[in-house]
Amino acid sequence: MDRDQLMDLAKTAMMGDNWHEAYRYYTRVIEMDPSYAGGWFGKGQAAGWISNLRDLRLNEMMACYEKALELKAPADRAQTKEGMAVTMNSVASAIYALCRQHMEEFISVDGAWNEYVNQSSWLINLLEVAESWSPDNVEILQTGIRICRENLAGAQTGEMKYWLAPEFQATFRGSLQSFESKLKRHQPSYQPKEVEVADGSGCFVATAALGNARHPVVSELREFRDAWLKPRTIGRWFIAAYYRLSPPLAAWIGRSDTRRRYCRRLLVLPAARIARRLHPAGR
Repeated sequence: MDRDQLMDLAKTAMMGDNWHEAYRYYTRVIEMDPSYAGGWFGKGQAAGWISNLRDLRLNEMMACYEKALELKAPADRAQTKEGMAVTMNSVASAIYALCRQHMEEFISVDGAWNEYVNQSSWLINLLEVAESWSPDNVEILQTGIRICRENLAGAQTGEMKYWLAPEFQATFRGSLQSFESKLKRHQPSYQPKEVEVADGSGCFVATAALGNARHPVVSELREFRDAWLKPRTIGRWFIAAYYRLSPPLAAWIGRSDTRRRYCRRLLVLPAARIARRLHPAGR
């Protein structure tokens, strides 16, 4: 079977959404002729579409695309990039829908929120490359805006709230502003809506242990955080670490009355006493 026959089989598989089969055919094409740009282009497409929540093949997708562009004639690269960008946006949109659904279903499971944020970050990186390759593609901007906004808004299950750590919040805010400013150039009537950012104003562990985000002890700890921890370097380090680690810990505590009781006695109330000693004005 020659290269052209393999390419025909790969394209037929792609039209039938048989991504794994297409991937195998494109791999054989490349093994037969490593200098053929069409094989690398097709393998990159297939790699993107066989991605799943446990195996995002985005790096492989981009590596194949870069190789295809390297082999393309310079005069053909701009048009090829535009085609690649369309697929990148479609893949990113489909994967994000899976990530969002999985997060909403399993948000109380340890690590589910952090995994969702990491996956969203990778997808934003992909979309930023896609936008640079196809600056006039408005759909790419719209996908990026949706992902950024939904991450910045955080998530909630029952009384438990989940939000972005400060470093992720800054990254998503920057990407959102970039996407929205570019969309406004294409659509002058577009008016960005203010996004309500979940900023961690509550205390995960204390809320889980006490069962009420408005409990007086939660308010004391929040006041201690803002007035005593935030102005200090070590305090800011502690807050950043707390934002990263506390959501899964709080979810685990909140699922058991026994764990909530021990957490109140051994962690939350002692922490409140320490806060009162260090920051008497907050009492």
